[in-house]
Amino acid sequence: MSNFEIRIASSITSELRDLAADADRHMASLYPAHGTRPVPIESFMGTDSALVGAWCNNQLTGCGAARLLQTSTGNIGEIKRLFVSERHRRTGISTAIIRELESFLLHAGASASLLVTGIRQPEAVSLYRKLGYVERNAYGDYAPDLLSVFMEKRLVA
Repeated sequence: MSNFEIRIASSITSELRDLAADADRHMASLYPAHGTRPVPIESFMGTDSALVGAWCNNQLTGCGAARLLQTSTGNIGEIKRLFVSERHRRTGISTAIIRELESFLLHAGASASLLVTGIRQPEAVSLYRKLGYVERNAYGDYAPDLLSVFMEKRLVA
């Protein structure tokens, strides 16, 4: 496992923008344009959200975000924008980012963490399952989609 540090982003840097653009290009290579809806990273700078980066040797190698959603049944969280640069994959960075985001959501009062990934990302689906996520129906503004895999994990302290 490589040495890395997970830090909450206090501002949007050019490195974060570049990594988010890499993530968008990667998703565009896997799915049709109408199948992806990347959320701008700037939208995760509020008090009800968190944007984190993974740093390895002073280089940004991964990122992820989470936001708190208020529903009629209570607060839930959603993980978005998880991406690790290709040469740093399979090093534990994704797991560390997810755990940091789940911790944020739990402390913010979320009872569950939701996410959507795609069928053309079997490694991501496998990772989420390993971390306790289970498949579920579409949620929120999402419509059922043959290319999408909707997942959920109950959060407990």
